[in-house]
Amino acid sequence: DELVPAAREALVWLDRAMAHGAPLAEVAPLRDAVEAALDELSREEEALAAQWARAPETLTVDELERLAFVLRRDAPAKAAPVFDALFAVRPSPGVKALALLSRGAGVTELEPVLAEPWEKAERLVLEEVEVAILEQTTGADFEAHWQWATQKGEALDFPFPTAWPHQERLFARLWALGDYRRARALG
Repeated sequence: DELVPAAREALVWLDRAMAHGAPLAEVAPLRDAVEAALDELSREEEALAAQWARAPETLTVDELERLAFVLRRDAPAKAAPVFDALFAVRPSPGVKALALLSRGAGVTELEPVLAEPWEKAERLVLEEVEVAILEQTTGADFEAHWQWATQKGEALDFPFPTAWPHQERLFARLWALGDYRRARALG
Protein backbone atom coordinates (compact mmCIF):
# COMPACT_ATOMS: atom_id res chain seq x y z
CA ASP A 1 0.00 0.00 0.00
CA GLU A 2 2.91 2.36 0.63
CA LEU A 3 5.03 1.34 -2.36
CA VAL A 4 3.18 3.40 -4.96
CA PRO A 5 3.27 6.67 -2.98
CA ALA A 6 6.94 6.01 -2.15
CA ALA A 7 7.77 5.42 -5.82
CA ARG A 8 5.93 8.60 -6.81
CA GLU A 9 7.86 10.52 -4.17
CA ALA A 10 11.14 9.02 -5.41
CA LEU A 11 10.40 10.34 -8.88
CA VAL A 12 9.82 13.83 -7.47
CA TRP A 13 13.14 13.69 -5.62
CA LEU A 14 14.96 12.45 -8.70
CA ASP A 15 13.50 15.33 -10.72
CA ARG A 16 14.63 17.76 -8.01
CA ALA A 17 18.11 16.25 -8.05
CA MET A 18 18.34 16.78 -11.80
CA ALA A 19 16.98 20.32 -11.47
CA HIS A 20 19.81 21.00 -9.01
CA GLY A 21 22.49 19.71 -11.34
CA ALA A 22 22.67 15.95 -10.83
CA PRO A 23 24.02 14.39 -14.04
CA LEU A 24 21.29 12.88 -16.20
CA ALA A 25 23.50 9.90 -17.05
CA GLU A 26 23.68 8.97 -13.36
CA VAL A 27 20.06 9.70 -12.45
CA ALA A 28 18.40 8.23 -15.56
CA PRO A 29 19.01 4.53 -14.73
CA LEU A 30 17.56 4.98 -11.25
CA ARG A 31 14.59 6.94 -12.62
CA ASP A 32 13.97 4.20 -15.21
CA ALA A 33 14.02 1.54 -12.50
CA VAL A 34 11.59 3.48 -10.29
CA GLU A 35 9.26 4.12 -13.24
CA ALA A 36 9.34 0.42 -14.17
CA ALA A 37 8.52 -0.59 -10.58
CA LEU A 38 5.72 1.98 -10.41
CA ASP A 39 4.30 0.71 -13.70
CA GLU A 40 4.38 -2.89 -12.44
CA LEU A 41 2.72 -1.95 -9.14
CA SER A 42 0.06 0.07 -10.92
CA ARG A 43 -0.74 -2.81 -13.29
CA GLU A 44 -1.05 -5.23 -10.35
CA GLU A 45 -3.39 -2.82 -8.54
CA GLU A 46 -5.50 -2.32 -11.67
CA ALA A 47 -5.75 -6.09 -12.15
CA LEU A 48 -6.99 -6.54 -8.58
CA ALA A 49 -9.59 -3.80 -9.04
CA ALA A 50 -10.76 -5.37 -12.30
CA GLN A 51 -10.98 -8.79 -10.66
CA TRP A 52 -13.01 -7.27 -7.80
CA ALA A 53 -15.43 -5.69 -10.29
CA ARG A 54 -15.72 -8.89 -12.35
CA ALA A 55 -15.71 -11.66 -9.73
CA PRO A 56 -15.03 -10.50 -6.16
CA GLU A 57 -15.45 -14.01 -4.75
CA THR A 58 -12.31 -15.13 -6.61
CA LEU A 59 -9.99 -12.84 -4.64
CA THR A 60 -7.90 -14.45 -1.90
CA VAL A 61 -7.80 -12.96 1.58
CA ASP A 62 -4.39 -11.42 0.83
CA GLU A 63 -5.67 -9.93 -2.44
CA LEU A 64 -8.74 -8.52 -0.67
CA GLU A 65 -6.51 -6.93 1.94
CA ARG A 66 -4.16 -5.43 -0.65
CA LEU A 67 -7.03 -4.08 -2.75
CA ALA A 68 -8.76 -2.61 0.30
CA PHE A 69 -5.64 -0.67 1.27
CA VAL A 70 -4.99 0.45 -2.31
CA LEU A 71 -8.55 1.74 -2.63
CA ARG A 72 -8.36 3.35 0.79
CA ARG A 73 -5.30 5.25 -0.38
CA ASP A 74 -6.74 6.30 -3.75
CA ALA A 75 -10.54 6.28 -3.33
CA PRO A 76 -11.54 5.72 0.33
CA ALA A 77 -15.29 5.44 -0.26
CA LYS A 78 -14.69 2.57 -2.70
CA ALA A 79 -12.66 0.70 -0.08
CA ALA A 80 -15.54 0.15 2.35
CA PRO A 81 -17.19 -2.76 0.48
CA VAL A 82 -13.81 -4.44 0.07
CA PHE A 83 -13.15 -4.10 3.80
CA ASP A 84 -16.64 -5.55 4.40
CA ALA A 85 -15.75 -8.55 2.23
CA LEU A 86 -12.46 -8.90 4.08
CA PHE A 87 -14.29 -8.74 7.42
CA ALA A 88 -16.56 -11.58 6.29
CA VAL A 89 -13.55 -13.90 5.88
CA ARG A 90 -11.27 -12.42 8.54
CA PRO A 91 -13.30 -10.63 11.20
CA SER A 92 -11.43 -8.29 13.51
CA PRO A 93 -11.94 -4.90 15.13
CA GLY A 94 -9.28 -3.45 12.84
CA VAL A 95 -10.97 -4.51 9.61
CA LYS A 96 -14.32 -3.29 10.93
CA ALA A 97 -12.76 0.03 11.89
CA LEU A 98 -11.14 0.45 8.48
CA ALA A 99 -14.51 -0.10 6.80
CA LEU A 100 -16.03 2.56 9.06
CA LEU A 101 -13.18 4.99 8.45
CA SER A 102 -13.50 4.43 4.70
CA ARG A 103 -17.13 5.49 5.00
CA GLY A 104 -16.14 8.66 6.88
CA ALA A 105 -17.61 7.47 10.18
CA GLY A 106 -17.95 9.92 13.03
CA VAL A 107 -17.25 9.59 16.73
CA THR A 108 -20.55 7.88 17.57
CA GLU A 109 -19.89 5.15 14.99
CA LEU A 110 -16.22 4.72 15.91
CA GLU A 111 -16.47 4.68 19.72
CA PRO A 112 -18.12 1.22 19.96
CA VAL A 113 -15.23 -0.31 18.01
CA LEU A 114 -12.83 0.88 20.72
CA ALA A 115 -14.53 -1.44 23.22
CA GLU A 116 -13.77 -4.54 21.16
CA PRO A 117 -10.80 -6.78 22.01
CA TRP A 118 -7.82 -5.42 20.04
CA GLU A 119 -4.65 -7.38 19.39
CA LYS A 120 -1.24 -5.73 19.29
CA ALA A 121 -0.96 -6.69 15.60
CA GLU A 122 -3.76 -4.22 14.81
CA ARG A 123 -2.44 -1.47 17.04
CA LEU A 124 -1.75 0.93 14.15
CA VAL A 125 -5.38 0.66 13.02
CA LEU A 126 -6.54 1.26 16.59
CA GLU A 127 -4.25 4.28 16.70
CA GLU A 128 -5.82 5.54 13.47
CA VAL A 129 -9.30 5.22 14.98
CA GLU A 130 -8.15 7.09 18.07
CA VAL A 131 -6.66 9.86 15.92
CA ALA A 132 -9.86 10.14 13.86
CA ILE A 133 -11.86 10.52 17.07
CA LEU A 134 -9.43 13.07 18.52
CA GLU A 135 -9.68 15.09 15.32
CA GLN A 136 -13.45 15.36 15.91
CA THR A 137 -13.56 16.09 19.64
CA THR A 138 -12.72 18.99 21.94
CA GLY A 139 -12.66 19.79 25.63
CA ALA A 140 -13.43 17.03 28.11
CA ASP A 141 -14.21 14.53 25.35
CA PHE A 142 -10.83 15.17 23.75
CA GLU A 143 -9.05 14.77 27.08
CA ALA A 144 -10.93 11.54 27.90
CA HIS A 145 -10.09 10.05 24.51
CA TRP A 146 -6.45 11.15 24.77
CA GLN A 147 -6.14 9.46 28.16
CA TRP A 148 -7.86 6.31 26.91
CA ALA A 149 -5.55 6.15 23.87
CA THR A 150 -2.48 6.64 26.05
CA GLN A 151 -3.57 3.92 28.50
CA LYS A 152 -4.50 1.51 25.71
CA GLY A 153 -1.11 2.12 24.11
CA GLU A 154 0.63 1.31 27.38
CA ALA A 155 -1.48 -1.84 27.80
CA LEU A 156 -0.45 -3.03 24.33
CA ASP A 157 3.17 -1.97 24.92
CA PHE A 158 2.87 0.42 21.97
CA PRO A 159 3.07 4.07 23.08
CA PHE A 160 0.45 6.45 21.74
CA PRO A 161 0.95 7.91 19.18
CA THR A 162 3.62 5.85 17.44
CA ALA A 163 3.03 6.18 13.70
CA TRP A 164 4.55 9.28 12.15
CA PRO A 165 1.46 10.18 10.04
CA HIS A 166 -0.68 9.97 13.18
CA GLN A 167 1.78 12.13 15.09
CA GLU A 168 1.67 14.70 12.30
CA ARG A 169 -2.14 14.80 12.30
CA LEU A 170 -2.24 15.05 16.07
CA PHE A 171 0.38 17.80 16.08
CA ALA A 172 -1.85 19.87 13.77
CA ARG A 173 -4.91 19.10 15.90
CA LEU A 174 -3.18 19.94 19.19
CA TRP A 175 -1.79 23.16 17.73
CA ALA A 176 -5.26 24.14 16.51
CA LEU A 177 -6.64 23.49 19.99
CA GLY A 178 -3.88 25.58 21.57
CA ASP A 179 -2.39 22.59 23.41
CA TYR A 180 1.17 23.64 22.59
CA ARG A 181 2.76 21.58 25.37
CA ARG A 182 1.42 18.29 23.98
CA ALA A 183 2.07 19.39 20.40
CA ARG A 184 5.74 20.10 21.20
CA ALA A 185 6.04 16.73 22.95
CA LEU A 186 5.07 15.07 19.68
CA GLY A 187 7.53 17.08 17.59
